[in-house]
Amino acid sequence: MLLTVWHFLFYSFLSILILFFSGLGLTMLFSPPKLRKYVLFLSPVVGFCYSTLIGWYCYNLGLHGTDSYALFILIPPVFFLALGIKKHSKQTPEHGKILNRNLIAPLIVGLITFLVISIPLFKHTDGLTSISIGNNDLAHYGTT
Repeated sequence: MLLTVWHFLFYSFLSILILFFSGLGLTMLFSPPKLRKYVLFLSPVVGFCYSTLIGWYCYNLGLHGTDSYALFILIPPVFFLALGIKKHSKQTPEHGKILNRNLIAPLIVGLITFLVISIPLFKHTDGLTSISIGNNDLAHYGTT
């Protein structure tokens, strides 16, 4: 069971990194100046929106599946990130910061919340599933 917990945390971390990478460039390019200090928090959400939109278009085009176009989905974020870094480096130092020390506490609270919400997965299953505190529909439908 301990190995399953580590697998869950490892794959969760990798998923967040992919979403973070997918959205960081777009967030740096298009976030307004007042939201610039929240780039690290907004980029996974923007990455999720980007991945969902591009994945939906690829699905509607009838491509063969995620394995065939996953690499191509991750190529545009590289260009967005390069443009975002170029734009970010031209700004003044007080507006150009991505990591703000005042935002470390909310990040730690978010990580602790993630672990607390994941407790039902750690306690009640032998494998990875979509169980959460208030929703186990997919696991229920799968067993039916």
